[in-house]
Amino acid sequence: MILTKKQALNTITKRKCAFSNLPKRFRKNREIALVACNYYPIDVAEEYNNDKSMIMHLLNKGICVLEYASKELKADKDVVMLAVKLDGYDLSYASKNLRNDREIALTAIKSDPYAYLFVSKELKKDREIALKSIKQEGMYLGRAPSEIQADKEIVLAAVENDGKALQYADDALKNDKEVVITAVNNYGLALEYASPELQNDKEIVKIAVNNNCDAYKYASSDLKSDKDIVKSALSAEKITCSFINQIPPSILKDEEILSLCLQQEEFAEQWAGIVKQRENIKKYYKEMGVDLEAEKNDNIKEN
Repeated sequence: MILTKKQALNTITKRKCAFSNLPKRFRKNREIALVACNYYPIDVAEEYNNDKSMIMHLLNKGICVLEYASKELKADKDVVMLAVKLDGYDLSYASKNLRNDREIALTAIKSDPYAYLFVSKELKKDREIALKSIKQEGMYLGRAPSEIQADKEIVLAAVENDGKALQYADDALKNDKEVVITAVNNYGLALEYASPELQNDKEIVKIAVNNNCDAYKYASSDLKSDKDIVKSALSAEKITCSFINQIPPSILKDEEILSLCLQQEEFAEQWAGIVKQRENIKKYYKEMGVDLEAEKNDNIKEN
């Protein structure tokens, strides 16, 4: 039995047969192909991969098909512009020349900041293009050229979006107080990427440990022994045993600090091997050779 056009359309609309399985004479019939766009768009795109009007028709329907278009159409600005408006990721399928087209690059990034990864090397250096992407996804700073990583405005935008992006900043900006404060405000552990000088900056470290107590491990040795720093870390939203276990014994001798530690119920339970209950505090100090009463009297005399 010979399949008729009406039967071919019926098999498409009722999904009884994929467009790609139809005889060639029906696949080349534009009326049937246009109907099939609603049911088997990828099949149609592959069949009409070099037909600009059909590919544009599919794109106008909101279907991402640039991936299936011919090499010629991937180099057609009209086609690629429509594709990247729909999905910036489609810039990855565009020709080399169009990935170096500023208008297309900006359009793609507006749709999806990830498109920055596919623009040409030359356009990655473009401040406007880099900023539009990186302010939406700070970690893309890691895929930017050195000129961009040394641009303070762009780096500030990156670390404001994601503090971890500080790791990709130019060394000079890792030593910039404004940049580092912005980073640790967003992500306390970004203190790891700050310069040694700023890891020894009390203001910065307090902000970092208050954001995330585990940032304490990246503080300078001097600041790890600073009572104010430890108190700031103990004020963080979540306290971890890894942080508590790093507190120097000299700080744990302080009754206020130890009391703050024990107020953390989750910690107190996990730290039961060291201090089981509040009433064991004196016993703990005694084992450390600390005379609480003597220290208390000395502090009163000093004051």
